Amino acid sequence: MANEKELMLENGLTDHYAQERGSRDALIRQNGGYGKRIACIYWDKGHVNGPEYHVLTDNAIIAVFNVRTRRLVTTKFARPGQIRQLDGKTNLDDANHPFYHWNIPSAVMRRAEFYERNGMNNW
Repeated sequence: MANEKELMLENGLTDHYAQERGSRDALIRQNGGYGKRIACIYWDKGHVNGPEYHVLTDNAIIAVFNVRTRRLVTTKFARPGQIRQLDGKTNLDDANHPFYHWNIPSAVMRRAEFYERNGMNNW
């Protein structure tokens, strides 16, 4: 399985990410890196550029990819509330699928709480 940095290099970056989020990328690297992907959620909030994939990692980082272009839009230090929004949202129709009943690992929530306490979500 590719790590998140490999996904970014493979799929390219949006101009938004390249211009405005490079410093956040450096801060993520200074705090343990992206980690390994533990969930990928299809997210359609009616954005003008279309739906997104929100990739949550075991280091409580969310990488957002545009579904249509498959390019990285942004990365962010996850807040506990953001992770709770992802909980259980697998967008699968089959209740027997192994990821249908997904639970948030407690270590990921603790990491998100650390980010929030230290204001890292404001970058």
